[in-house]
Amino acid sequence: MKINYYFSKAILIFSLCSGNLISQSLPRCPCRNVELELIPDSSIIFDYASKLEINTSYISWNDFIALGDEEYPENDEISDVPHNFHSNCFGCLNTKVYARKSKELFTGEINFLRDDIERNFKNIPIQRIQIKEGLKNGYEVHYNVDDNQKCYYPQLIAFLKNGEPYKKLYEFEYVEGKLKFKNEESYKNGLLYGLTKTYDNYGKNGHQLIYEANIINFPSRECCNMDHSKGNGLHFSYPLNQDEFQFEGIRIEYFANSGKISWVEQWNNGKIQFRNSYYDDINKTCKLKHEYPYEAIKYIYTTDGEIIEESIKFFSDCNSSIELVRSTKNYLPYGKYEKYSEPGQLLEKGNYNNLGQKEGIWELYNERGIIMERTNYESDQINGIQEIFNEKGILFRKLRFKENKIIEILK
Repeated sequence: MKINYYFSKAILIFSLCSGNLISQSLPRCPCRNVELELIPDSSIIFDYASKLEINTSYISWNDFIALGDEEYPENDEISDVPHNFHSNCFGCLNTKVYARKSKELFTGEINFLRDDIERNFKNIPIQRIQIKEGLKNGYEVHYNVDDNQKCYYPQLIAFLKNGEPYKKLYEFEYVEGKLKFKNEESYKNGLLYGLTKTYDNYGKNGHQLIYEANIINFPSRECCNMDHSKGNGLHFSYPLNQDEFQFEGIRIEYFANSGKISWVEQWNNGKIQFRNSYYDDINKTCKLKHEYPYEAIKYIYTTDGEIIEESIKFFSDCNSSIELVRSTKNYLPYGKYEKYSEPGQLLEKGNYNNLGQKEGIWELYNERGIIMERTNYESDQINGIQEIFNEKGILFRKLRFKENKIIEILK
């Protein structure tokens, strides 16, 4: 069995695409010196003399280093994969890296490689991690392979201090021979905080900003667990009564192909104020070139902690005609309700009380706008008069109800 590793002293090479890693069969992709361009500040630049390179196709990293806490893990088990050193996993806060031979806290740079027998590639870079006194300090780089160009490139760059994400994280895609941004995240005290952006690199515009937000409070990735359904907030709507999801200012998403606004939110002091969403392709048939609304939502916060959500939906016509008017209070139906079958044609209207129940007069119309039914409700039950009309809108049945039961036929 071939064992491919070495321990050597060298001056830190900053270029992520320098080709200094052992990779004879798989060359580097032509790309920018992004780590030098994007490094937050000089406080995380370290000249690590020790470099440990491990080809994980043949030998476990655990033969060289061990993961513990305040003490060396005497009963540590040998692992065949770089556990705690894989995709987007920044190391647990209480985990420290030890040199297995000396049983002392590890300081240096670790480079993980692998072989791909099917594609006849060897020593393919997987990850590059800098560690100081047992904690990740400096940068962590994850690599990926471009099958078309048959080369490797930096897919993710994270900057770390004392084992925590420090200021910035970047993700990249290699598209048509160019290294392009995919995601940008900001961190403060090891947590997501500040500007975050996401790009689409495969639409007709080539490189299009599709999401931007300013995070002030957000659940960050757990150690070795990417299934947090949180990411940087893209594509997610969050419960309004949970303070763990908070943004500030404008949060916005764009359509990848057109570059037009998909939806936009306004946040103030960690609370959403409004959310407007838009149609994408109807402008092709409309003379005006602005965005056409799909839904407009306004959020009202009462002094007793209740949340009122007022929503208007629009038809996909060029006049932004109203399709639905509704409100909720603490997520229950509340207030005025109106629904239209087509622009200008009312289908149903009525009101809800504070308990989300139908209250007062409700009217139903056919698709031609002719009234078909008029009913009085009390606390979601039919009470009082119900009138039923024929297709011409002429009254032909009149009933009296009590608690959803007919008590009298008036006509």
